[in-house]
Amino acid sequence: MQTITRQQLLNGLKSLKGATPVTIIADTDARLLKEGNPHPDCRKRSMVNGFVNFVYEKSVNRQRVRENKTDDFQAKSRQWGHKVNKKPLVQHKGRYYLEIKVQRVLGTTYHDNGSMVPNHVVEPFRREASPTRQGLEKEVILRDYALENIVGVNINGEVYQVV
Repeated sequence: MQTITRQQLLNGLKSLKGATPVTIIADTDARLLKEGNPHPDCRKRSMVNGFVNFVYEKSVNRQRVRENKTDDFQAKSRQWGHKVNKKPLVQHKGRYYLEIKVQRVLGTTYHDNGSMVPNHVVEPFRREASPTRQGLEKEVILRDYALENIVGVNINGEVYQVV
């Protein structure tokens, strides 16, 4: 495993061409409901497998065809930030985000002040997912991860720890 800086990660992502499989490890705010939650400052560490440099609208329409539906989905404009032209990045208020089409969540753990919090403790405080307009049985999941929250990445056969 190699160690890279966030700037090196950004430069590497800017140089990608075409749809590319990746696995990331991200450490994010768990975004749990606060009321009654004994762990309101809980963090979530996720290992996510997916693709970058994909076209969301095409991905949804391909899935619609697989589900014997018409391929007439049209993506709405992004509500925040702007997509960096032909790159897997979104820029917003001076920060970069990695746009990823999630194929699988390989694992999720929760932590509070360095101690692991069991999933069954966190579960009652998780927010419900927002409905989508895709009209699919198997939703195409799009996530944006702030680069400063990515602590590991596996891309093009190389594994990196991001510091």
